[in-house]
Amino acid sequence: GILQTRAESSKEAVTTWRPSWLKEAASTARQKSDVLWAAFSPSGKYILTASFDKTAKVWNSATNRLECTLQGHLATVVAAKYSPVDDNCIVTASGDQTARVWQIDTGAPAMFAEARHVLRGHNG
Repeated sequence: GILQTRAESSKEAVTTWRPSWLKEAASTARQKSDVLWAAFSPSGKYILTASFDKTAKVWNSATNRLECTLQGHLATVVAAKYSPVDDNCIVTASGDQTARVWQIDTGAPAMFAEARHVLRGHNG
């Protein structure tokens, strides 16, 4: 297995660690803000990160390639989670008092996605 973590903020990177070797396996300098949340997809093929930069990003866990950027929140994305049975269905939560449901195509070239549903009403 692998573990995805945020590297030093000065590096602006998401880093993949392989615990069995306890060595850095790869680094991808594309997340431009601190990462608050990271989760594997149900298949383990992708890693989802949520960030202060108001986006969530989907990364290929084998290659560290950015697959998709989920943008549209107006504040920090504080949590993001995959559907337990679908690598293409994601929900994000933000300081903008919304949750957003995303349906993405991980087979497409790196892309930006828009939310299919915006859930409003959290005000506290």
